[in-house]
Amino acid sequence: HWYHTPEENRTETLEERVNRAYAFASDRYVRAAYLGNRMSAEERAEIVKEMSDLIGIRESYLRNHGLVIDNGTFQKVLLEEEGKMVSAYDGRMTLVYTDGSLDPYADDGVLGPFGMIARNAFDQICKTELEMDLKRSFSCVDFAVNGAWNYKHAATPFASLSRCLRRDASFRVLFANGVYDMTTMIGQASYAAGQIRTAK
Repeated sequence: HWYHTPEENRTETLEERVNRAYAFASDRYVRAAYLGNRMSAEERAEIVKEMSDLIGIRESYLRNHGLVIDNGTFQKVLLEEEGKMVSAYDGRMTLVYTDGSLDPYADDGVLGPFGMIARNAFDQICKTELEMDLKRSFSCVDFAVNGAWNYKHAATPFASLSRCLRRDASFRVLFANGVYDMTTMIGQASYAAGQIRTAK
């Protein structure tokens, strides 16, 4: 939402907006989600107003949907009045709004126009700069692999990483996410980091 606000109308930096969103999500929003319809009308109105200001979704939508909005709906609703929808992979990029079914690759504002360019650039870097022969082309997204992936494991990723940290004190974990990534969001990375148990 911050990116799509005209620069002259911005009242805070991107870092300030992100920090304010973290503070809201970890405190007032959690309380609101827990209380649900037990909140007073005044408190609900304050939460709706603040959430709308943070994410750019109109207050009426948030009121009517219990302060909940999923990724796909956010992508469609944010710029709906401008006839646009935002990309699942980079929220700065947009494409023409459609209410019909979407191809997750061709109808995305990033993968559609830039996927082939990124793939060819990566192949070229591997061959010329890294001197790697991959024997096959890089694929930005392989939906066949994603669809067949077995997500059932005996341990969660958090438990597995915690085990590694317990066994090797020098083990390090790097979390890297783009602020505008709408698929693997920075809030998820922050949450994940908080679930890993480390040696005290």
